[in-house]
Formats: sequence, C-alpha cells, structure tokens
Amino acid sequence: MLFFDIILYSILGTISIVVVFLLWKLFWLFFPLMHGGAPYVPSTWDKIASMLRLADIKPGDTVVELGSGDGRVSFAAAKEGATEVIGYEINPQLVRSANLESKKRHLQNIVRFIQCSLWRARVHRADVVFVFQIPHMMKQIEKKLLNELPPGARVISSGYQFPHWVLDSEDNGVYRYIQQVGTHHIKKSAERSLPRH
Repeated sequence: MLFFDIILYSILGTISIVVVFLLWKLFWLFFPLMHGGAPYVPSTWDKIASMLRLADIKPGDTVVELGSGDGRVSFAAAKEGATEVIGYEINPQLVRSANLESKKRHLQNIVRFIQCSLWRARVHRADVVFVFQIPHMMKQIEKKLLNELPPGARVISSGYQFPHWVLDSEDNGVYRYIQQVGTHHIKKSAERSLPRH
C-alpha cells in the first residue's frame, strides 16, 4: 500500500507542477491584454525581411518598436544600421531577456528595451516605427502616431492596416505608412474624425 501511495503522490505532484507551469505561461501570455497591449507572438523571419525592406533604415535612424517581444525586430534594425533602437514591451520577462541579449551581443549602447505600455512609448524622435499589434487597437495606435511622429517618419505595420492612414506600400502582409504634414495622408472619409496636428 505504501508503494502505491508514493506513486500516487508522485503523479499528483508532477501534475500540480505542470498545471502551475501552464498557468504561469498563460498569465504572461495574456498579461499584455490586461494592460492595453497584445499577446506575444514572435515575428517570422520572412515577415522581418519584409519589414526591413519597407523600413529602408539608414545610418543615423532612430527606430522604435511598439511591442518588442524578444527583440528580434529591434536587433535586425540595428544590424541594418540604425543608430538607436528602442523596444517598448509590457512583459517584464521579455524586457529582461531582450536587454540581456543586447548586452550579450554588445549592442547595449544601440539597442535597449523599456518595460511600459505602448501608450506611454516616446515616438516623437523616431524615423521608423515597427508595429505588430491586434486589429482592434490599430485605430488608437494610428491616432497616437499621427499626433506624435515627426514628418517623414516611416511606420511599418505587420499584419494589420490602419483604418484611416493612406497606405504607402505593402510587401508580404506588411504595410508602410509615411507621416506627412497636414492631413493629405489621411483617407478623405476620415479627415473629420481625426484630430488636427
């Protein structure tokens, strides 16, 4: 009887550990949703290649990534020649590991990751902004970027389009928008609903 009790408690202990682990993973998967963000879904390498093509990063560019996840897009932007890359991510575990990876690659003076909501991200100096968010957030993100970005900034959105911004170009489900002065980059039907610059 003692042998079966030991086996039973071992099985129950293992199941408990697995359940706690899965709950922990689920919590961090949905943590961003509870704070106005999107769940972590890493960009594929073919999407990253399209994002970089459309971004046309030049030496001296400042790049911002909204929802930087593990930092793979930010590191790719640095490799393309960006002078400064800032990734904003709400998940503290991803921020911690991305900053460690930045140090490991000796890029900590170029690439850094900040834990905060994308709504608090500072984009006013960005030459390029990468966005990979969920559809229902695109209208609010569009409003933030139109109000805060400098003219000429290139916004690269993977997977989803902005509802009012006039599309500049598209590649493999990745969309590029250019910040202009005035409202001629807004679809005519939306001009009245967006705030003036």
